[in-house]
Amino acid sequence: MDDLLRQTRWLHRLARALGADEALAHDLVQDTFQQALRDRRGGWRDVRAVLATMLRRRARRWLRRERERPAVEARAGAVAAAPATDEVVVQATVHRDVVDAVLALGEPYRTTILLRFLQDLSIHDVAHRTGVPLATARSRVQRGLGQLRERLDRCYGRRDAWLAPILGGAAARPLLLSMVFWMNSKLIVAAAAAVLTAGVVLWSSSPEPVAPAPGPVAAGGSSAAVQGSAPSGLPAAGEREAVAAAAAAPAPAAPVLAVAFGTVVDEETRLPLPGVEITWSARYHFLAQAMPAVVSDHAGRFELPSTVAAPHETGDLLLRRAGYAWLRHPLAAAPTGAPRRYDAGVVALPPGTGVAGIVVDPAGAPVAGADLLFFDTTYWVEDGRSVMLDWPLVAGRSGADGTFRPPERLFSVQDAVLLAASPRGIGWLPVPQLTRTRSEAEGLRIELRPTATLTVRVEGTDGAPIEGADVVVLPRFTPLGHGNGGRATGPLPPALAAVFAARTAADGLAAFAALPLAAAAAPYRISVRAPDHIEAEVPIELGAEPRRQTVVLGRPRRVTVVGSVRDARGAPIVGAAVRFGRPERDRDVDAVSDAEGAFAGTVELSGPVLRATVQANGWRRTANETGVPATADRVEVAFVLEPAAVIRGRVVDDRDVGIEAATVIAVGEHTSCTTDAQGQFELHEAPADRAVEISVMPPGNELDWVGTAGQSVPPGSGPVTLRLLRAGTCRLAVELLAADGSRLEARRHQLEYGDGTWFPSEATLGQVVAERLRPGRWTLFVEPVRGASLVAEFTIAPGDVAHEQTLQQAPSATVVGVVEPVPADLALPSTLRVACGYRNRGRFVPDAHQSLDDDALRLDSAHGRGFRLEDVDPTRPLVLFVSGGDLLGRAEVALRSAGETTVRVRVARAGSVRFVSDAPWPQDELRFWLHADGAAAGNGDHATGLLGRTELLELPFAAGSWRWRVELPAPAGTAPIVREGVLEVRPGERCDVHLVVPR
Repeated sequence: MDDLLRQTRWLHRLARALGADEALAHDLVQDTFQQALRDRRGGWRDVRAVLATMLRRRARRWLRRERERPAVEARAGAVAAAPATDEVVVQATVHRDVVDAVLALGEPYRTTILLRFLQDLSIHDVAHRTGVPLATARSRVQRGLGQLRERLDRCYGRRDAWLAPILGGAAARPLLLSMVFWMNSKLIVAAAAAVLTAGVVLWSSSPEPVAPAPGPVAAGGSSAAVQGSAPSGLPAAGEREAVAAAAAAPAPAAPVLAVAFGTVVDEETRLPLPGVEITWSARYHFLAQAMPAVVSDHAGRFELPSTVAAPHETGDLLLRRAGYAWLRHPLAAAPTGAPRRYDAGVVALPPGTGVAGIVVDPAGAPVAGADLLFFDTTYWVEDGRSVMLDWPLVAGRSGADGTFRPPERLFSVQDAVLLAASPRGIGWLPVPQLTRTRSEAEGLRIELRPTATLTVRVEGTDGAPIEGADVVVLPRFTPLGHGNGGRATGPLPPALAAVFAARTAADGLAAFAALPLAAAAAPYRISVRAPDHIEAEVPIELGAEPRRQTVVLGRPRRVTVVGSVRDARGAPIVGAAVRFGRPERDRDVDAVSDAEGAFAGTVELSGPVLRATVQANGWRRTANETGVPATADRVEVAFVLEPAAVIRGRVVDDRDVGIEAATVIAVGEHTSCTTDAQGQFELHEAPADRAVEISVMPPGNELDWVGTAGQSVPPGSGPVTLRLLRAGTCRLAVELLAADGSRLEARRHQLEYGDGTWFPSEATLGQVVAERLRPGRWTLFVEPVRGASLVAEFTIAPGDVAHEQTLQQAPSATVVGVVEPVPADLALPSTLRVACGYRNRGRFVPDAHQSLDDDALRLDSAHGRGFRLEDVDPTRPLVLFVSGGDLLGRAEVALRSAGETTVRVRVARAGSVRFVSDAPWPQDELRFWLHADGAAAGNGDHATGLLGRTELLELPFAAGSWRWRVELPAPAGTAPIVREGVLEVRPGERCDVHLVVPR
């Protein structure tokens, strides 16, 4: 965990270097951590290289999506274009009639249909709510739908006359129409339920239906000529003919932009799975339109179309079936062609874990009707794990006695969170015990957290209350939020919106009665939006006492912006162009600096933040974001520019062939470029007075390449060459077997090339597979759910197209250890952290006074110094590390057989090693090696975020003699400059390593 958290700042700067704004950069970093933890890989020897590779790949997809977004949004806009006036009338009429037909059903069918589709309850919840067996509830739904179809068919003459307007009139797709035409009952009523609220309003305001009166009906079906109405409020014959004629008019079909296809099988038996529902797992709020769903056939095959956007913009596939676990299945990079066809291949649906438990309030009383939300992916933030509040899976609802047992099972791609949300509050429970294999997690207990009460008053700058303002109060504590604001990228699900969102009344007040507390003072962020006003955000801390907060919204207004543009020495820069807003959208120059470096201009402010960008010849472009108070009409901005340089070079493959369309970025410097047909590039606006780290994102499919290329370029360097490795043609299939010969489930795994370059691979039950391995030395690390970890080292020879191997667990050993202070009277800190090396990971078993921190054990020394480690491979050395306060300990244990082994880990006071530079450090990182003098033990590592610092880093080290080695930046194309020496580390003392920056 610590290795991941140390990369947050660097990854964020890398994302910003692509030109992403603060919000998008944060999303890219979050997605990177999600992918890292989704793959369940651990023990990276170079965490930074792995995470950087992941982020570059995601950023490359983002760049591609940004280039294609105008066309995609244009197509989506065409699909969602407003219908003609007559179509609106037809749609409204039919929607009203469907609602009337539902409400005219006899009991118990009317109540069952409304519960199932208006309240969107599962069939299990309908049965529970109405107190009937599951089969009875399912039968009532089917019979109610049959009566509804018959009633509408009789009134309109044929099905497409009323079905087409429900599905969008002219925008309805013929394929979808034909699917529903052939008795897709659920989709019919789901479409009707989408307009049920508006339909109920129309129905309640219309006169009571009257019995049909005999008499002629005028031709044309004019409403004035209708002498009577149809039974149950349905349209009379003339109206029905007019509606049918309008619905039958030819309409253009919405274009199919993409199709995903594949086969679903049972992961354990590998047999085809029929009846699996497949949808797009849409993550991006700008594509919130409804996605189609299909069901796998008797052979497990499916073909899922999309008329909204291409899958690389909508996310993964989402598969679900009762008795199996939810599964998000990623798709490969977007192919070419129209429509784009994505081959999902064979998707193995894991049986997963069945969960059951109870939801209780802080007093222990059962909570009925709590929605169960399952977050299958968590991501690392500075203070622990967090979830994306707008992206849960709805797992069910607690019953009248507070108990829950979802019909669908669960499977976590990493340690998951199960959350219960009700009007009485929210509670959550980490569920790391979820597995792919069929298992049960019984007796779960989710306790709602103590709540805080908040009243938000929204008013204008004149003090008048604002009615109808949307107020969202989001937490900033884990796992619901994070220090950057707990931001949600899309709309919250209804269960969470009921707790965290509200709308102001006529008095400008919005009340929140059940905001969860995670500590004595819980940080939150209030976000307020209102029509014709500027959005505002206010941080707040909530406790047990009720709070009241006033938020003032200003109206869009013209603001005077004044400022200056200078260099680092304070000298004015003349002729700098200043733009307000986003430079890629607002190309016009808003102000120009004068001879004194000053500028002035005005801007129509429509948000709480003023964004300004300045650019001048010979200087690096600089952006600034300044918060503007609701009452301010003037804001000051000061820019300090750095001199700019151009870095030239070439990107080649391992055969010295230039690579076209590779993206070259200056890490953390907000500048990038693309290589030409010969692989050449010019990177503008790079720093001219310090070294810069450049990195390359390869073009095309991420599987086309192994690793990444990067280099530190000092000032004044000549052309640089960056080399990328092309992937090979070999397919890897490693069978994983437990000690008893059964198929083994991988909890984490990592495939490395050469000296540690990470390469994508996929783990299913009993197997790890990877495509396109290149010749060379490879290493596979596997940490299973149960039992000892596995390591395989193998070589891919030139020309190999397949490599198959079987790994079987060794019988597990158990280590019972104790921490022993040296000297014996040495005082131990209250908490000690015990961990083991990545080549042989065991599983710590905590007692009542111990806790787990990822794969490490937190030991309370006041209640004992012993620990227990299970699932250790006795055929490989085990390395144990203990740290706490200024104490360190290390022990290497040789296990000869399965069984139980006792070990003592001695801890002593440590010293520290500090690296100090004689001048501001010219690059982002420092690579260093420390080895125990005369021993093989030691470690090599790197630190990031050091640019411009003189005190670089300080690390604790055990007392003794150590050899150190550091690589300094060197001109491009030359060997690194190496500094090395010997140092003596004494207990409780700091030893400095002085580094001289080359001139």
